Amino acid sequence: MKKVTALEHKVHRRALNKESFISYIQYEINFLELIKRRRARIGYTFKKEEVEYAIVNRIHGLFRRALTKWKVRQSSGRWGWGQLACGAEAFWIMAAKWEMEDCLSSENARHLFLRALRFHPDSQKLYQEYFRMELMNAEKIQKEKQLLEVARVELTEADFPVEIHRGELARVVYKRAIEKIAGNAEFHLSFWTIAANFNFAQELQKEIVEDLQALHTNHALTWDFLARRELDTESLPKSECPKQAKASDIARKEERCWAVYEEAVLTVPTEAVWKCFITFCLERFKRKTNNAVLRKKRLDKVLSVFDRASESSLLPQALYKQWIGMLVELGDAEKTVRVVKASSGTFGQSVGLWQSSLELLMELQSADVNQLFQEAFRQVPHTIFTDAPSYRAASQP
Repeated sequence: MKKVTALEHKVHRRALNKESFISYIQYEINFLELIKRRRARIGYTFKKEEVEYAIVNRIHGLFRRALTKWKVRQSSGRWGWGQLACGAEAFWIMAAKWEMEDCLSSENARHLFLRALRFHPDSQKLYQEYFRMELMNAEKIQKEKQLLEVARVELTEADFPVEIHRGELARVVYKRAIEKIAGNAEFHLSFWTIAANFNFAQELQKEIVEDLQALHTNHALTWDFLARRELDTESLPKSECPKQAKASDIARKEERCWAVYEEAVLTVPTEAVWKCFITFCLERFKRKTNNAVLRKKRLDKVLSVFDRASESSLLPQALYKQWIGMLVELGDAEKTVRVVKASSGTFGQSVGLWQSSLELLMELQSADVNQLFQEAFRQVPHTIFTDAPSYRAASQP
């Protein structure tokens, strides 16, 4: 209530501004969407029309006041207010969503996205939502076409243009987006994530992946995506022992993932690629399984990858800490000490790493504590070490 009251006061001040109206309208639209989602979730329909009508009426009233106040030229139907909110990408998206879902007008939604991109030509969010809208529209048209075919209604190509119901317009949006916002692998991959929600868009998904490999060959995200995709491959036919078969199938998929990562660290030997490889191995190791063989295989792999990344001097500092923590949990004190020494040598200027490493060695009562203390004081002379009596005392023979 406090927020609504504050927004209400702002649009009734003597000195008005566009931002106040935009904030209030956005709040009301979000509130309406929240009510719709909650009603759908719990199946509650009491006074549905009255409540939603009141909110929509307030939104329209705010639009009318804003349009009147700033004399906006309404050249695009009811959404002429777009000129008012030309700086708010979220408003264009909400307007297009309204046209698409509430007014069932894909044409108006398309015009809104095209107009929005004139104001925001480098907006990733607009391209993503425009792409999603075209796929949703294609899916809707396909379903309509199927229903009419079942009803044996005679159809012509003009009724359902091939380029629309096959998702060709979505493909055009995607191509334009990666051309306009080039060199961004994460943005590129976001189109595959959206397309993956539509069963009919498999050819488009394939094209997106091929473009990703061609345009972002040396990017860690590309290799990480290609490797993780192996987990989604089809499973082998189930045998008589379901649990054993499931573990074997998971192990087979993980080995295929590892093979892609192995190719990645050979092709693009960078810290980012090793980080992706290790992160994946850690994720799989942390997954619960009752199969001892699978768990041991995961453990051996993650420890092996840690070793190789360290030997290549491409292991990030944060992952050194995870490696050390993992070795402590496994009770391998000897290996822990060796890794602590290696990390301290690689990241000699990191106070945080020195501190955590020394504390760990003190807990393990390692004989190398004094030597490493002296090395820490030598490499990081003006830090907390010089002011920490406990560390000074521990470093004395």
